[in-house]
Amino acid sequence: MNLSLYDYTAIILIPLSLIMFSLDFLSDSEIIKNETKIGIFQLFHHIVCIIFLSSVSFMPFLTKRLSVLIISVITSLVIQIGYSINNDYCWLTRMVNKMINPVRPDRKWVGGDIHSLIKKYTREESWAYSDIRYIDNTNLVVFVNGVHILTLLKVIYF
Repeated sequence: MNLSLYDYTAIILIPLSLIMFSLDFLSDSEIIKNETKIGIFQLFHHIVCIIFLSSVSFMPFLTKRLSVLIISVITSLVIQIGYSINNDYCWLTRMVNKMINPVRPDRKWVGGDIHSLIKKYTREESWAYSDIRYIDNTNLVVFVNGVHILTLLKVIYF
């Protein structure tokens, strides 16, 4: 199978982003002001997370298109630079947390991963709004970069 950029956007990016955004934003009881602004930033965060995660899970198997790979690599590069500048914390998460609750800007955000959503809905809601823990992303970054290199080799040589 060879996904074009349009297919990737219509089949993977938009549906998954909207599902994750709906499960996260619409159920957040602490959002009581700046709802539109926070919603736009959270939707952007989910789109970026889906691009990042799908580039590892789907890209190597479903596409040989350079355009899809370029978008994935650029997104990954921006994420990695943001993490490097902010000591492995997401700057967008911190900014949105300050907009939601300026008193407690380091609350955990359910964010873009499925594991957090599962934990939020299987445990009580207070789990999702506890403080952010430090997560070392070094292994994840090495893995994602390796997948991008292998996918690039696949696109160029096969």
